[in-house]
Amino acid sequence: MNLSREPRDDTPVESWLKCTVCSNGIRTYMVRTDTGRLHVECDECLSGYTVIAATGLDGHFWTDRTTWEARPARRSEVLAAGLAWSIRNDGEDR
Repeated sequence: MNLSREPRDDTPVESWLKCTVCSNGIRTYMVRTDTGRLHVECDECLSGYTVIAATGLDGHFWTDRTTWEARPARRSEVLAAGLAWSIRNDGEDR
């Protein structure tokens, strides 16, 4: 039994960056299955963002209007993209 406090690699990875549309929902990292590119999705208003920067989220699109499939990103994928700074830690909200 693994009692480590480290998040599992298959646990959804959330971002602390605010949604520019609703400023409310849970922002989760996703991966396009056709290209492997990361983006952030807001579960509240169905906004998606392709640009993830220290200044915030940009490159807005509506996730319910896409023609491609996506899956939740693994923590290792977010870290490999150099986005560790944007991961929301458990119990933390900025």
